[in-house]
Amino acid sequence: MPDSPSSTPRFAVSGIDKWSILAGVRFLLASVVAVNHLGGYVPLGVMGFIPGFGPFEAILGFLLISGYSISVSYAKQPEGFLIRRMKRLYPVYLAAMAVTCVALLVTHEAQPQWWSLALNALFLNQLFTTTSFVGPAWSLSLEFWLYCLAPALLRMSSPRTRALVFGSFACYVIYTPLRSLWHLPYYSGVGFGGNLALLSFAWIAGLRLAQAGASSASAMKDVRLLFVGHIVLGAAIQCMYRMKHHALAAFIRNDLLDYAMQALTLVFVWLVFARLVVAPRVSARRSWLLRFLGDVSYPLYLLHAPIYALLQKAGLKMPILYYLAAVGISALVYQALDFYSKERHQKIGTT
Repeated sequence: MPDSPSSTPRFAVSGIDKWSILAGVRFLLASVVAVNHLGGYVPLGVMGFIPGFGPFEAILGFLLISGYSISVSYAKQPEGFLIRRMKRLYPVYLAAMAVTCVALLVTHEAQPQWWSLALNALFLNQLFTTTSFVGPAWSLSLEFWLYCLAPALLRMSSPRTRALVFGSFACYVIYTPLRSLWHLPYYSGVGFGGNLALLSFAWIAGLRLAQAGASSASAMKDVRLLFVGHIVLGAAIQCMYRMKHHALAAFIRNDLLDYAMQALTLVFVWLVFARLVVAPRVSARRSWLLRFLGDVSYPLYLLHAPIYALLQKAGLKMPILYYLAAVGISALVYQALDFYSKERHQKIGTT
């Protein structure tokens, strides 16, 4: 599959290969989400600026990377695609469900009913319920159903996939202000498969980017348009809210910085793709460390909340120790259960 756009700046970047770079980016994005949730368990102190980079923007980055990598994986080996995905997802996901059950037991919170666990285990949690037992798994459920749709999406022409991207983004643009006006659920609480319409634009944009080949410069422009549109939409809604309450100065003084930091996250993801993923590269080598961190990002994304709950019950006070414990335990879970990733690394080498 062609990997370089015709109109992207023609330079070669030596060093680390794109998959190692994307793995490192995944870890950074997972850390933004994990630290954001940490604030619900212990005061963040000096780590308090990290959530400003935007957990939702981190999820958009996840979805873009996922769509891109899944498209490449399917193109290389379409046979057994969904089986490979399930081998990767299930061991860590089931472990996250088990740890969440333990955390609920230790903190004396109500255990879910068996049918709720069954729905979550089958990734039906956002179709038949509006909550996910493993909180962050609401976006994983969305990804799973996009995996199922990937073979059909990859058979579509580029204009059709582009239409799906902007059709989904149009749904997002319509729903987001209505969510503020009518107090509709946040995206993690949307049931009946609504997130497939609202948020698939980022994932399909990544898929289209991988398919684009010589036209990837045009696909990158679309990604930029989506990211800019998201930030402008959020800032406009907040500005109107402040104006309604005669607090425009607060928007300028406080909110603009928040949106600038969120925009920085999306700019970072965009630049990684534009300069280090779709741009021509030579002499690239694999980074064991970055790939390891990328593999750890998956259990970190799923496990951090129940780990925080257990540490809070134990009386831990230092936020950095919460985060480091979550990373350390996630690394152990990866080593113990992510058989698929470890086998893949052994096949392709880790140097």
